[in-house]
Amino acid sequence: MDERDAQFLVLPDPGNSCHFRRLPETPQGEIDEQFPFSARGRAMKLADARHSALYQSRTIAMQSDDTIDAALRADRAAAKIMAKDLQVHPGELVGVRLNLNVFKSRGVLVQTIHAGNRSDGYRNNRGFFNGSVLAYRKHVTLRGAFFNVSQSGRHKIASGLDSKHPMASVDGVLHEAEHPEFSGIEISFNPHRVHLFTDRDFRPIRYAEEATIYGHRIYVRGEIEYYTEGTAPQKIGDADSAVQFQPASGAVTSIAAGQQAAFDLASLLD
Repeated sequence: MDERDAQFLVLPDPGNSCHFRRLPETPQGEIDEQFPFSARGRAMKLADARHSALYQSRTIAMQSDDTIDAALRADRAAAKIMAKDLQVHPGELVGVRLNLNVFKSRGVLVQTIHAGNRSDGYRNNRGFFNGSVLAYRKHVTLRGAFFNVSQSGRHKIASGLDSKHPMASVDGVLHEAEHPEFSGIEISFNPHRVHLFTDRDFRPIRYAEEATIYGHRIYVRGEIEYYTEGTAPQKIGDADSAVQFQPASGAVTSIAAGQQAAFDLASLLD
């Protein structure tokens, strides 16, 4: 399996009665100083993640730095990248996804950081998952995070036409966080089950003001935006998707325990 055969799992935030506000539209090509992470060409409908029933405070026992370093050095592709000693700095646009090679061979959870670019594509479902690999991290925190999935790539995997390949990432501005924050709404993505990143109610998330990525999960905070049926990328192919679009009212009900167990299992079986 190639080093780039890493996939990403994430979950967005639902809520009871979320309170939305809209960001002003920004003409294509102009820099939005007031709302640097807003979508170009249309207003964003934002909700505070703290108003969601899925928002939780949590602590996570992470794997040790020594364990991760040893696993990376034992992986030929990762060791080759690390030998280049490439630098990635806070404030850079990057794409992030779980490195499945290291996870499957060593059982170690490592994130691959891909180079971004200055175009607006990552705000419109054109992720950085094919960008050059810059570094590996135990955990990554992004500001202004967008959740991107190649629908053609997802279709090939979900329908069995192709094996795992780079086709999804969380993309945004790298934020240095020595002590990661895991509070928030949990997000995950399994291409065999859904065609977009979703929360535990299978609602598809598009954007989060802040996202911490660790292992198979992403934890989102601040203002978030869900896709609606009218704004979501068109699913390609006949493979099923459990995605549930948010009602226009914004009302949210929690999924049943049985559904939750099925969701957790499906995520881990990716």
